[in-house]
Amino acid sequence: MRYKLAGTAILLLLATPLYAQPIAVDTFPPTPTVVKTGEVFTVNYRIRYLDLTRWKEEIVIFTDQIDVNNFQSKVGEPFEVMNVKLNDLVPKNGEYWQDVLVSFRIIGKEKGLKKIPKIKFDWAKKMAGDEASELKTEEPVESLEVHINYVTTTIPTDPYLDIRDGLKLGNVSERAWLYRFVIPSTAVLFLGLWVFLMVSWLRSSQRSRAGMLTDPVAPDGELSQYVVASEALTFGQARKRLASTLNRIIGELESSRSSDKLNDFRRDICIGINALLLSAVTDLNPGDTPGQIEEKVKNSKAIGSPKNTYLSLAYHLRRQAIYLEGGLASPDNDTARLRLGNNVLSIKHDINSLRWHKMFLTGLLDKLSWKR
Repeated sequence: MRYKLAGTAILLLLATPLYAQPIAVDTFPPTPTVVKTGEVFTVNYRIRYLDLTRWKEEIVIFTDQIDVNNFQSKVGEPFEVMNVKLNDLVPKNGEYWQDVLVSFRIIGKEKGLKKIPKIKFDWAKKMAGDEASELKTEEPVESLEVHINYVTTTIPTDPYLDIRDGLKLGNVSERAWLYRFVIPSTAVLFLGLWVFLMVSWLRSSQRSRAGMLTDPVAPDGELSQYVVASEALTFGQARKRLASTLNRIIGELESSRSSDKLNDFRRDICIGINALLLSAVTDLNPGDTPGQIEEKVKNSKAIGSPKNTYLSLAYHLRRQAIYLEGGLASPDNDTARLRLGNNVLSIKHDINSLRWHKMFLTGLLDKLSWKR
């Protein structure tokens, strides 16, 4: 009798925990664990309960309550329940397993660690012969809290950087040959071309100056007073002197509204442009009139790429000479000053394009062009 009582006590001790908790919920980490706004993640809730068939009992899960609306009311904002999937019941070692896959997303301003609250699942114990309407709901079983990191940007799925394996250096011997021979040869050829173009430009400038200095012919009449310079100038000297004259005229036009010196300004402009064209164009001589100068510049084939600039200067020379000769009616003072100021700015733009580096680059592009 004593042994029977001891065995009964041991049986009750072993069976009490089993019947005290016949059901439990396993909560798995979310997939993925780090999400950004609107990114869907999934949490698996696994419901496990005992097989009580030998005791003529059965655990019943209220699956009709496992849906999107029910879960949404339990989790609240900022979580949105997107989908709820109830997997098939699986018997396993005296238990029944049933997975509930719930898909969430987060839409909110505040970033950081978010927490899905505990989810309660209703269940009941059904005795043999009980009807479904007679079931009495037991104490709900709860899941664990689920933590999810809500960030602005997410970490890549595979953060491994394949740097060493993906590095391709190519054929080193071919690159060595390129750096040793091809690049130095190209540099030497470019330097030779640069020297050739520079020497050609200097020789053309020397021929221009020689033609100007040896020509003894001078224009007749009053034309020489405002066309011919008092001394022979090189191209660089003529360009700098004309630039200085234009700057002086601009300053005096801005400081004074008088029109007494307009003809003096026009005369200085004519002398400067004439000296510059004589030093640059080989076809000209000091005896040419402004009209002849413009015609010769237009028909010259030895000028090269600055021809349009020289044509513009020749045009300004002829226009200012016509004003000095009285061939054009003089407008009122303000209009005359404004018109002369615009002409001076246009001439200044032309001579700025005649700087040696700009002429060299223009000539280089002209010689390298396929258009002849």
